[in-house]
Amino acid sequence: DLRNFDVSCTDVDEGDLVILVSDGVYDNLDPETLGKTPVELGLPDGEWDALQPAVVHKAKREFSEKLLAKLVDEEAGGKAPTPEQVVTALSQHALRTTHASRTWLETNENRRLPQDYSQFPGKMDHATVLAFVASRSLLNEGSECSVTKEILNIPPWEGYGPQCAASPPP
Repeated sequence: DLRNFDVSCTDVDEGDLVILVSDGVYDNLDPETLGKTPVELGLPDGEWDALQPAVVHKAKREFSEKLLAKLVDEEAGGKAPTPEQVVTALSQHALRTTHASRTWLETNENRRLPQDYSQFPGKMDHATVLAFVASRSLLNEGSECSVTKEILNIPPWEGYGPQCAASPPP
């Protein structure tokens, strides 16, 4: 099912740290799934659904970026993080965040987890983290994309996200 599939391109420079995560990691950086209220983020209303979508998006993005930076900084000891440290920090965060949910499900077989993010924070899903430092061998200067479709071996799925105009690798 590719309805939620998207391909996008972002220019990177040599030495940039690139982090790719699945929703099982990304959702565990979201303040709502962590049991935070809008008021805790300095917003005027106590219900996420009562706020303007643009306001919610901005507040959640800022929270997630700060949490991501904090997690990675703690793992790297305040130094420039390595890709391995990023993967460890985000993977461990997803495990810690979903601990209460996993424990409850293990002790309550055949029952659904209560929908209460304050008591059972996070979302359990496939959790994948990929981090790497962009290097000259990955960059293709003749392309609008930093990593070409050919390197990633992505077939052209029509109708699913923007297509990347990449030239063949040298």
